[in-house]
Amino acid sequence: PSEEVTLVVPTLQTLIRVGGGARDVEIHGVGFRDTAPTYMEKWGVPSGGDWALYPGGAVTLNGTSNVSLMQCNFSRVDGNAVYIGGKNRDAAVIGCDFNWVGDSAIALWGESDEWDATAGAYPNNTRIVNSTFRELGINEKQSSAVFIAKSARTLIERNVMFNLPRAAINVNDGAMGGHLIRHNLIFNTCRESGDHGAINTWDREPFL
Repeated sequence: PSEEVTLVVPTLQTLIRVGGGARDVEIHGVGFRDTAPTYMEKWGVPSGGDWALYPGGAVTLNGTSNVSLMQCNFSRVDGNAVYIGGKNRDAAVIGCDFNWVGDSAIALWGESDEWDATAGAYPNNTRIVNSTFRELGINEKQSSAVFIAKSARTLIERNVMFNLPRAAINVNDGAMGGHLIRHNLIFNTCRESGDHGAINTWDREPFL
């Protein structure tokens, strides 16, 4: 007997977008999947070096305060899962699961005028806690569980990260700083590269 086959053709690259000064938003227990790939879209270079990034994700935050993703599942999204771009304060990703993600699971990318970031248009005090990350970088090999560029005071704590093509955590520049990475279990990284370790920190350039 023939088996029934379900064919999914994704058309959306972003499923939820929060911005415009929104604050005190909680997205709890939602499953996200089947977003369209972004590798043929317009990418940018966040700061010095060879890393490039698509400025968006299945969930995209830009211009928010105190937005939380709690106990959500991201599976089979073909771009970034969560994108935190521009000015965001106190965003949190807590108890989420990321698996079979096309690009990076979480990407933070602030904005600046060349080396001048005094306008404050960057993620500040982001918390990424108690989450699991596995089978990432299916489409884009220069990817990570958490990518940080032009951001301040990111807490990455008590997460499990494994089965990635490159580093689990990538800090792309020396902007702002104050990041705290502790008590994470990270293994089986750099499976498709060998030029660094599980945590990659560049500190390529200073910012105001």
